[in-house]
Amino acid sequence: MSGISHRFRTPHHPDLTADANRPFARVALATSAAPTYFKAAKIADMIAENKYFDGGVWANAPVMAAVAEAVCFLKIPTERIDILSVGTTEEPFTAIHQSRAGLIRWGLKGRIVNLLMNAQQESSIRLAKDLVGDAHFTRINATVPNGSYSLDSSKDMEALASQGLNIAVQPEILREVKSRFLNGIHAAKWERFGSFED
Repeated sequence: MSGISHRFRTPHHPDLTADANRPFARVALATSAAPTYFKAAKIADMIAENKYFDGGVWANAPVMAAVAEAVCFLKIPTERIDILSVGTTEEPFTAIHQSRAGLIRWGLKGRIVNLLMNAQQESSIRLAKDLVGDAHFTRINATVPNGSYSLDSSKDMEALASQGLNIAVQPEILREVKSRFLNGIHAAKWERFGSFED
């Protein structure tokens, strides 16, 4: 827990084999350790035990991280990248009433956290769209009334699943997803590079 981000990766590049043999359950534990609800996840490797927080702290919308991975490590030109970005619902957000707020008002009801999370998400989506172009970027998400769902509640799972299904079967969304992402054109098979055990 050194204060720097870590991206757990499959070994799809010769310089990215450090996590090649890490159990998926450990990665899932790290990526679900939301700091406002859970303690840091402890994960040991060959050298030491490290502590991790949920990746949403730095990549609430991970689309920009995915574009960087494709361009920098897989050397895929941006014009060959087609993005399907699926959200997990969003609430209308504005900071218009906070423009003259001080520390106390920003701290109330998690407003500063909401601002940071929204800004991070919007900038990631906007930058990724700028890089690949509107024609290569599809965002699917549901805007819900404020307070509809809670991050730390499992009682909303059925309602969220229903919300997702309702959006997924909309003809215009179904048509676009089928024609662009479920069209029988397969991605190139990835090659596994060595690991520490080799």
